[in-house]
Amino acid sequence: MEVTGTVIGYRDIKFNKFLPISHHNLKEFGLEISLKKSYLQENTGTESANQEFEYTKNFDSLLDRFKEGQSIYCYVEKYENKFLRVDITPRMRGVVYFLHLSKNCHDLYSPEKHFKPGQAHKALVMKIDKQHKKLDLSLDGTVSNDLKEGAVQNGWITHKYPTELGVQLAGGNHGNVFITDINDKYSDDPIKMFRINQFVRCCILDCKDEKHVTLSLRQSRINHNIVSVPDKEIRNLCDLSVGDIVKGYVKDYSEVGVFVSLSKELKGRIQLKNLSSYYVNKSAEAFYCGKLVTAKVLSIDVDNSKIELSIHPEHTGLPDQLEKRYRGSLKCVGDSERRKYVEQRKKQKRKRQDSEESDSGIDGVLKDADSDSEVEIITSKMSNTSKVARLELAGFSWDDKTFTANLTQSAKEMSGDSDSEDDDTNEEPLKKKTKKERQQEEKEEEKFLYRTELSLMDQDRAPENVDDFDRLVLSSPDSSMIWIRYMAFYLHTTDIDKARAVAERALKTISFREEQEKLNVWVAYLNLENLYGTNETLVKLFERALQMCDPLKVFRSMINIYTKTQKLEEAEQLYSTMVRRFNFHKDVWASYGMFLMKSGKLDAARKIMQRSFKSLDKSDHVEIIVKFAQFEFKFGEPERGRTMFENVLSNYPKRTDIWSIYIDMVIKQGHIDAIRQLFERVIHLNLSPKRMKFFFKRYLEFEKKYGEESTVENVKQKAMHYVESKVSISESS
Repeated sequence: MEVTGTVIGYRDIKFNKFLPISHHNLKEFGLEISLKKSYLQENTGTESANQEFEYTKNFDSLLDRFKEGQSIYCYVEKYENKFLRVDITPRMRGVVYFLHLSKNCHDLYSPEKHFKPGQAHKALVMKIDKQHKKLDLSLDGTVSNDLKEGAVQNGWITHKYPTELGVQLAGGNHGNVFITDINDKYSDDPIKMFRINQFVRCCILDCKDEKHVTLSLRQSRINHNIVSVPDKEIRNLCDLSVGDIVKGYVKDYSEVGVFVSLSKELKGRIQLKNLSSYYVNKSAEAFYCGKLVTAKVLSIDVDNSKIELSIHPEHTGLPDQLEKRYRGSLKCVGDSERRKYVEQRKKQKRKRQDSEESDSGIDGVLKDADSDSEVEIITSKMSNTSKVARLELAGFSWDDKTFTANLTQSAKEMSGDSDSEDDDTNEEPLKKKTKKERQQEEKEEEKFLYRTELSLMDQDRAPENVDDFDRLVLSSPDSSMIWIRYMAFYLHTTDIDKARAVAERALKTISFREEQEKLNVWVAYLNLENLYGTNETLVKLFERALQMCDPLKVFRSMINIYTKTQKLEEAEQLYSTMVRRFNFHKDVWASYGMFLMKSGKLDAARKIMQRSFKSLDKSDHVEIIVKFAQFEFKFGEPERGRTMFENVLSNYPKRTDIWSIYIDMVIKQGHIDAIRQLFERVIHLNLSPKRMKFFFKRYLEFEKKYGEESTVENVKQKAMHYVESKVSISESS
């Protein structure tokens, strides 16, 4: 294909066809050709829209043709080191910082896939860098890195706090996103939805200085087309009125109430009486920092900027926001209702006591008495009817007094027999209690219940049985210490299976927020399997712990378990796996080296130090060498450690931290002359006065402890000479 072009310049081009040894400075002459119509026009006086990109060797004149905020086209060259390098003209280059590549944050995770060489993009000029002869561009519409209110920029999350997110912006600026500015719709624990190094699109709300930048992740701030939001922003007291139902996040708990953040600047107080309709157990845990609550505005003090809130169901009209596990046993009611409740309880107690008394044998005695009276009535009636005409038999008369006497006597004997039977069944029949006696018993019963409740509420009371432990874990379900004591209780009874069951129950019960508490239970569980289980069960449990907790912490805990139980071979195998998996952690290499040094494997430890240099960053090499030098002083060869310190200090003579560690190691060896030589070397270094003061002070303390009066005076004189020399230098300048 033939094309027609215009020569617009030339340059020297390097070709790698030959070796540099045989052909020095091999260059060829190359022409630069343009196919633009503006250059192909015969009339050279005609101006073109793109003539501003005309080839020239004078970069200053070329840079002067661009203005900040100008829209230009560029072509991707390559992406490296967080910068996208682009070509604007054959001689003009530009760079795009990776935070300015796109408005879509998903494109920032893999710029190489979305910005391929040769692609054309429309960019804005942010800055003209004449020193480096380049342009700073943006592809996301950002005009400059200046912090202006309302500006929307890209950033990535660097820190996570209970109520804030730390975000780094372009240009080295940092800002914070408060928990109320994360989303237009509030949710429980919104911080957990984000992760470190996640890219976000944020809006600048306030900028006092570069260190205090307030940001917002609300879509209503980023996208101005959104009009209505579920949870509106509250910036000042003018946005509130008495009776409003608002949402906020718990900031702090104190004796005067719970403080709720409605925004970064505004917070309200909820008095303890307005928290719930129940008595609150463990208020600090129930209303933890970051908990979402819905409250009603009771009052606003504009002069003192104070807001009174309430989350009581009577005020909000919503269900009680207190979790059931933190609710007390009695419901908080009014005084009149409380009196009715107490009186009703007393009536129920009296009825129960009366029913018990009726079943105690008193009715039996009364029935016997009634039967006696009936016999007497019958005998009296029989005596009265003796005058009435009736049938008479020979040898028998109804009026016979002996018969009636015998009848009454037999009735009395029958009543006496029944009394004796009652005496046998209940030798001391219960008497009906008086009102004072019943009241006294009620008081004693209440005292007994009060003492029992106090003993149950006493946290220092040691649990003695399974019920006590169950009660403790119900009151503090997230306390790993209680669960571990529960496991130990079953271990003392040699019931290993129940101890395992308690551990599994603890892992299911403890909240996912309590990572350290869960880790403590995992460590105790691993200890249990190490002592009483098999190697297979221990390995399976270890693999489960790696999936549920921080792997590095689990590895370290498992190594400590092996070390304490003298399973050194298993610990060494685990260390070898650990350094392969976490080869970028310098502490892992250092702990492995110390383990080998303690085990007497000096050569293996030195090889580990050499291996670490291949995996760690160069900035960490010095710290690793210093660590292994300390290990040589403690567990290996002190002379070798001295040599390692000397090699490091020869390259970094002003590292006062290394000098201090070196002096400490030599002091522990007890070589007085060697210590004095080190101090003499340090005080003759060209260091800042503050650091020199530190070493002179240490030198003086050393001489006071191990030296004589003459050596102490010598150190003082050297310090005076140093001060005088500094004063003379300052006066001369």
